Amino acid sequence: MLADIATQRRQLARALHERCAQRQIPVEVVDLSDDPGPPLPAAVLRPWEPQTWADAVWQELVPALAPWLELLDLEPDDWQRPPLGTIPGLDAVLRALFLARCWQNRSPDSTLLVVMPPPRQAVEILQLLRGGPELLEGLWTPLLLWWGRTRQRLAQFERIQQLRLPATESLELSPAWRTPLEQLAAQLAVAGDGVETLLGLSAEMDDLPLLGGRIAALSLSGLSGLRLWLEGGLPAAELERLVQLWQLPLLASAPGDPPADFGPWLQQPLEPEPWRWLTAGDERLCRLFLPGLGREGLQVGHSEGRLLIRSGGLRLAVPLPEGWSQLDCRSARLDPPWLEISFG
Repeated sequence: MLADIATQRRQLARALHERCAQRQIPVEVVDLSDDPGPPLPAAVLRPWEPQTWADAVWQELVPALAPWLELLDLEPDDWQRPPLGTIPGLDAVLRALFLARCWQNRSPDSTLLVVMPPPRQAVEILQLLRGGPELLEGLWTPLLLWWGRTRQRLAQFERIQQLRLPATESLELSPAWRTPLEQLAAQLAVAGDGVETLLGLSAEMDDLPLLGGRIAALSLSGLSGLRLWLEGGLPAAELERLVQLWQLPLLASAPGDPPADFGPWLQQPLEPEPWRWLTAGDERLCRLFLPGLGREGLQVGHSEGRLLIRSGGLRLAVPLPEGWSQLDCRSARLDPPWLEISFG
């Protein structure tokens, strides 16, 4: 679950925890929010502690870096972990690794309740998790390829042979990280398989032009089972229009209202199939449930057995069924909240 403000995140976390308690479902909570204090003091909680986790990841990296330290005649103590906030994207990578490790170590019979940071941060983390190890490795694969070729050329010189040149394998993603990332990416890739997303947004009339894009960003990040809570001063007619447009379970509240009743909202049915593959004679059609998606900047194609949807700098990759990779994308039609793609 994720929301604009801390009070929304706390209320949503409590509502989900209470529902699981009523159903006698064990819950483990991972808090990635940076909010002061835990969202559920009584729950089984794994808090995000940036400094502690960064130190732990750094200690696991040091053995892989040892050959490079030796090449530069440096001792491990001469290298220190880079300060958090100094490397763009490092925070999202660390949070993604933390969540993947928590997913791997969870109790098999429990539900994992993840309290995400605000939506913009959450989308960065989800894009990393959705891509799994491929996305992380893609950041440094070109460098490894260059070093592999350079190492082969240098090995022919006698003086260079006296040096212990590190192999490219020393900087590849280790199984300790690859496995949990692959497992969580596989879970997120299964449409509608036990993943439920609670989204709390603070919205007034002036925010309406941006709301669709904010919701679409989560769909394009692979999240399914979306429930939307809008907290603000939107009129009833506008809320009804949004329900028809997005076809999402919608809960609305205004400032000064009594505390929201989440029970009926959590009972509303969800779209069971975020994407559908349909065949009628020679025509094949894919329908993707992407609430909030707009036409501007929308790109559709397929590559390496995956359907690719691009919009607003985000990309959703959906595995194609067997036999569809040889087909061409004939057309794409947006019928909110569905995107229909014809193949032939």
